[in-house]
Amino acid sequence: MLEGEYASTRRRALVTLREIEPAVLVHYARAVAGTLGDEWSDVRTHALKTLVKLQPTELQNYAGAIAEKLDDEWSVVCITALQTLSKLEPATLARHAGAIAEKLDDEWSVVRITALQTLCKLEPEMLAPHAAAVARRLDDEYDSVRSEARETLRKLGQAPRNPQPAAIGGILL
Repeated sequence: MLEGEYASTRRRALVTLREIEPAVLVHYARAVAGTLGDEWSDVRTHALKTLVKLQPTELQNYAGAIAEKLDDEWSVVCITALQTLSKLEPATLARHAGAIAEKLDDEWSVVRITALQTLCKLEPEMLAPHAAAVARRLDDEYDSVRSEARETLRKLGQAPRNPQPAAIGGILL
């Protein structure tokens, strides 16, 4: 089913697999991870949503393949990859922190927010090397991104106490 001719068949198979217990899903995880390279973004997204059901100790086996989806052409795949990576143990997640931090410059605010939320899962000493990249988001054009950046920096004890409102062209946002 995961190698079926039609994308809709592959997607339905992934949705079905997502419903089984993680202890059983682990036996299908390699096949699920194989669909991360599917030509259809919907299939890639559902593969990530299925893999996130694994226990962190099993999910770490696929962390590299999941991290590759951070560069997917479709933002929904990137967002789902970030959400999936956020389930990893901090030590495993830290191996991908640089790639995650690169998403802080993404054109889509929801990608930036999800990247900040994922980085916030790191232990402070693992997050510290990315503090400057996070701090740059304090000047983001969107309040939700700025707020998430403050929250992430709070974990390092670096959040500004009285954040200044952002302005574009003299208009407060």
